[in-house]
Amino acid sequence: MDKKKSLALLSDGVALIDTSGRTRELKEKSVLALASTKINYTVQINASEKKKIFDSLVKIGKSRDDAKAIIHSVKLYFAIKAYLPTLPAFYICSDGFSPGILKHHLKRILNISYHEQKINILPSL
Repeated sequence: MDKKKSLALLSDGVALIDTSGRTRELKEKSVLALASTKINYTVQINASEKKKIFDSLVKIGKSRDDAKAIIHSVKLYFAIKAYLPTLPAFYICSDGFSPGILKHHLKRILNISYHEQKINILPSL
């Protein structure tokens, strides 16, 4: 997404969400940033927490890739859950994950379909 489009979305009240480039790496912390005209903050998960969650998911039968996508979806959940009713839309960077798989997990975690059209997951911002 180019800067002009990003600025136009922000002026419409939309939230943009981007992550550190190495979200898939279990040995590194993950940082997710949410920005809109009214909100600006980050969500961080350290490597040891990420590894514990990953091991638990693999232990219950999730594939390695699916476990990583679920961890990323959980970070997205914590970033947007309080703002779903108030912001018009969210544009989220998939950070190398399949946008469809991330949206699938996010919908399951949020347990909603009403706000589904507000969530736009793109390969990059």
